[in-house]
Amino acid sequence: MGAVNYFTSDYITMGIEPYSAYDLENDPDFMDALRDEVNEYGGTIDEALESYIQTSYEADEMNIEFILEKYSFDYFHVTIKPGYYEGFTLDIENNFSIAFDGWEDRRAAQREITSLKKCLLECAGVGMVECWPGWCTKYNDYKGTCKAIGAAVKVMRDEVNSTPTWAQYARANA
Repeated sequence: MGAVNYFTSDYITMGIEPYSAYDLENDPDFMDALRDEVNEYGGTIDEALESYIQTSYEADEMNIEFILEKYSFDYFHVTIKPGYYEGFTLDIENNFSIAFDGWEDRRAAQREITSLKKCLLECAGVGMVECWPGWCTKYNDYKGTCKAIGAAVKVMRDEVNSTPTWAQYARANA
């Protein structure tokens, strides 16, 4: 297929680049192993190839779920959303109100951004890449994804820094 309709995220859209049946079919070692599997278990090459790709997406999603389970986020909401036809994407949204209770909350949100950065870098390490919203036909590589994560983290930090505390909010609206 080559293009996946991914959902957008508030800060960075990260997804799995679609597996290419064409690339797999042109890998002689992979095709030999696939033929052996078809000979042993039955079915057709196309069915086995489709099953392999589906199983790969499921394994990728399990890896990302495992990474997300290691982290706990209060100020940001991070979840996996399925692609329209195949694959999945991460959805990242801020989860804080128009003001923080105090400077301690702002500081906690900044610490959480550091954890979120580690989480996103781990996700990039297992194959998630920056992609562009909508019908994705362009995907960043690992290095470009790490740069995009850095830019997204800067936006998050700026957003947290510009969010007032309730005391500041009350003074500004008095």
